[in-house]
Parts: sequence; structure tokens; C-alpha cells
Amino acid sequence: MANWKLHLPTEDNLFNQYKCGLTAGDRLRLKKDLVISGSDGAPTGEVHPAGEEWVVLSDVKSDPVLWLRRPDGERCTCNDDAQSVDEWFERV
Repeated sequence: MANWKLHLPTEDNLFNQYKCGLTAGDRLRLKKDLVISGSDGAPTGEVHPAGEEWVVLSDVKSDPVLWLRRPDGERCTCNDDAQSVDEWFERV
């Protein structure tokens, strides 16, 4: 644990504009069903259907990754590259 770093959302560490072109607050809609897999790669049984709307959240500069809020309120990450985002989402 000596190498761990705490990434706090302080005023100096927050950002809203992602490399993929999305901005915190943007609304996205899933283009196709998204089947959730566990760390072992096996499906968990959780499926997010095409048409679901998700929201882009702010992130921290010290550990950047694209954060999204699902319709159920849970947060999740996605690849911060335009090709991956365009494959799965459309802007609302």
C-alpha cells in the first residue's frame, strides 16, 4: 500500500473536458445492449438495454478516466477515446 495514491476531487484536480470530446453534463444514449461482465470475464446477468440514457461526470486530473452515471445512479468508467464512445453511445 506504500505506492497507493489518494485521488481527491479538489478544485485544482477536477476537469470537465475529456480527450474523446465529451464534457461533464453531456447526456448519452446506448446504441446497443451492454452486457456487464465480472473480473473473470463471465457475464454477471446485468444488461443495460439500448436506448438507456447515461450522463458524463467530472473526473480528476491525477487519475483520468471517463466517468459516467448510469440510470440507476451508479457510477462506471468507459474508455476515454472517441472511437470507443462512438461505438457504444450517441449524444442526446
